[in-house]
Parts: sequence; C-alpha cells; structure tokens
Amino acid sequence: MATDPVSRPAKREGKIGIGVGFPDSCPVRSTAPETPLRARYRQGSDADERCTQPGNGKTNMTNDGILAIWHDVDAAIGDDYERWYFREHLPERVGVPGFVAGRRYEAVEGAPKFLTYYEGKSPNTFVSKSYLNRLNDPTPWTTSVLRHFRDTNRTICRRTWETGSIRGAWGVVLRVNRNGKKEDGAAAGAVAALEGQGRAWAREWQVLRVEIWRREELAPPGPTAEADLRAAPDRFIEGAVLAHFAREEDARSAARSADASCGGAEAGVYRLLCELRSD
Repeated sequence: MATDPVSRPAKREGKIGIGVGFPDSCPVRSTAPETPLRARYRQGSDADERCTQPGNGKTNMTNDGILAIWHDVDAAIGDDYERWYFREHLPERVGVPGFVAGRRYEAVEGAPKFLTYYEGKSPNTFVSKSYLNRLNDPTPWTTSVLRHFRDTNRTICRRTWETGSIRGAWGVVLRVNRNGKKEDGAAAGAVAALEGQGRAWAREWQVLRVEIWRREELAPPGPTAEADLRAAPDRFIEGAVLAHFAREEDARSAARSADASCGGAEAGVYRLLCELRSD
C-alpha cells in the first residue's frame, strides 16, 4: 500500500538561506524542490498568518533593554559555578527592579562558552541605583566565583528590532566586538551586515524569532566591585543579532551560511540552559 508522502516523517534537508523553506502563500517564494516538510507546512489553513515576511519586525517595543554577557570560566571552579548561577546569581539579578528576564546559554560552536542575557524595561535599568548597589556589594559566593571568570564581554544594549514571539531551545548569535573607544567605519559596516542577516533570517519559517541589539551609549557608572574581581577588563560589542531555533541542525546550518556574508562578525551556536522571569 502506498504511503502518503506528506504523512511520512520528514527528512530535514539543505541549509537555511534566503527564501528557502517558504510556504507557497508567502510573497518571497523558494525555488527549492518540494519536500514533505514544505508540503506539510503549506497545508495549514493559517499558512498566511504563520509566514514571517521581511520588514514585519518591530522597532518600537517595551522592555527593550538588553544586558549581554559572554564569558568563560577556568576549570578549577568545578560545579560551584553552576550551583552559584542557579541557586543565587540568576534569581538575585532577575529580582532587581526593572529586570524582566534572564536567559542562560552554553555554546556548542563558537566562544566564549557561556552567554547570559537579561531583558530590562530599558537600557537604563542596567545603570540604575538598585543594580549598581548590587554590583558594588557582591555576596561572598559571588566574590569567590567571579575570580574564575575569563574573557568576559559585557555590554548594555538596546533591542532595536525584533520579529517573532516564540523563543526556541537553540540560538545563533552574531556579534561585532568594539575594538576602540568609538565605532569605526569597519565596525559600522559589519554591524549593518549582521543586521541585514537578521532580517534575512526572519524570512525563514525555521527561524522562530530574531532580535537585533545595538550597544547603548550611556554615561559609564565607573568601575564596580564586581568588575574588579574579574581577571581582566571587560570587552564590549558594537552590535549583535540573535536568532531563535527549535532544532539544533537548523541553528548550525544558519551559522554556517552566515559566516560568508558577515565576515566582520563572530558567530556562535548556543543551547538554552535555563530562563527565569520576574513575573
């Protein structure tokens, strides 16, 4: 008896690229051959509503503050680092007034190994008196753990564009690091390229959500007690794009395809470890 090709488990083929994987109702249509996965997706009666079209993202949004932190830790700390993050640090940070959520990731491709980003009501949340009081009065456990941080990249950003409401278990992050005190022409071009890549990803149904972050120029609060505990001064980014995926293979494929078009950016594939919200 013949098997309906649409009901057969779909084989995931190819890589994510501009225009690949659209249902036929979308205005930008794929030239790729029909596959069971594409056919199954197109069958839904609400295909038009589910199609993410370029340019449909939001530029004005609430909770647009982002504090993005990449870092490694040395091996000597062992499991104490994980216990500290889960039992003390993440709940403490998300409990600060103005913090909305914290998400923690681990790299499967790229470096540094860990990424944590916090959402705030605005970028000013991360220079507020309540938060600076925490930074300047670290707990004994925090004091011990931060001495093991390495290659820390920590930047206050504004989320300037977003599309999609589902956050997946996998993320691809492209970032442009700041090499000096001011953005230079090369960095500006690299940021524009990664922002273009983010909007291109938004055309793909495998991409659940895209966020674009730009470094926010705020008056520096000065050195903090926590910053002084880290082995070296923090580095900064100029901008970043985060794309959310449900499946690891889609995330890895997107990272590979982005490498060629965003030569000035560093790419990483990250697995979500946990999320904590303030509400």
